[in-house]
Amino acid sequence: MGDRERRKHPRHEIEIGVTIHKKGEKDSAAMINISRGGIGVIADRKILIGEKVNITLDCFGGFAIQGTTRWEELTTKEGRTIYRIGIEADPAIASEDLWKDVLP
Repeated sequence: MGDRERRKHPRHEIEIGVTIHKKGEKDSAAMINISRGGIGVIADRKILIGEKVNITLDCFGGFAIQGTTRWEELTTKEGRTIYRIGIEADPAIASEDLWKDVLP
């Protein structure tokens, strides 16, 4: 089964700076895609699968997405090692009203 067949919501490619908050730590990262079900980010540090995170969108004045890491993979981009991470948004914030300012 392909990725498109499993997706509940369309994915929108986007690249904006975000901050990942987890267990008292925060790291800079880049959001690379978004859907009503969650986001994809690239980061320099691994996030454990199942870990709860709070993602703040740098260009949206503190808009935050809370969710749980569902997958991660180590890859390279432009000669550097990075983590691609899939974060499922908590159902309470995946409503249309909260996404209207972020989704294209």
